[in-house]
Amino acid sequence: MSFRQTFDRSMLHIRVLGLVLALAISGALTLPAFAQNTSSALVEGFRSAKFGADERAVRAAIKADFGLDAKAVSAEENPIEKTTALVATVETLEPGGKAQIAYILGYKSKKLIQVNVVWGAPVDPGITAEKLTGTAVLLRNYFTQQPFAPDRRQQDQRLQDGSIVFFQGTDAQDRQVSLHLLGVPLPTKEGEKPKVGYSLRLSYVADPKSPDIFQLKAGSFDRRQESEDRSQRVSLKSDF
Repeated sequence: MSFRQTFDRSMLHIRVLGLVLALAISGALTLPAFAQNTSSALVEGFRSAKFGADERAVRAAIKADFGLDAKAVSAEENPIEKTTALVATVETLEPGGKAQIAYILGYKSKKLIQVNVVWGAPVDPGITAEKLTGTAVLLRNYFTQQPFAPDRRQQDQRLQDGSIVFFQGTDAQDRQVSLHLLGVPLPTKEGEKPKVGYSLRLSYVADPKSPDIFQLKAGSFDRRQESEDRSQRVSLKSDF
């Protein structure tokens, strides 16, 4: 079975979450409330790790928040975006249990631009969709009680691929927090039937509109190619 077929199947599986989502929206699913903050909502990073921090400061924040030393944090390069992710696994991160946290340092700045917290696949592929949905509802309730402006927030949105955005909020400086539940195909051995896992991703983003990642500038590839073609023509003329 192809990756696309596996992905489509995962999206079919995640549609069963609609009933749970409907219960959460209707209030039939009883959940604890959180205190209302009277100030404007601010998205500054994740816990002690603040946007704009350099690698040393981010590692210190991971140590302070989770007691993890340098050996427990791996540095992973993104070959496309040319960013660096400092990745740590936390055995228990409430309310969702085992989680993987990626602190992303920008391409040019080498400073913190994004934090992704992931429960479920791939760090804990055995977790059920119902458990992750419960975690998503708890977090959604927390974020909906933060003072994001009405026109800068949305919640309980089902996307065309069947995944669910439980919450997305943007502060006055256009920094964003989002909570996204999706189905993902799990790796299988040859001959095994396709497997579907579920992933809940909580992301804090400093600049969602213009992220500090590597991108080709408009027209730069074409100009470079034209320059190369021109140099080749000059070379051919000089050879004869």
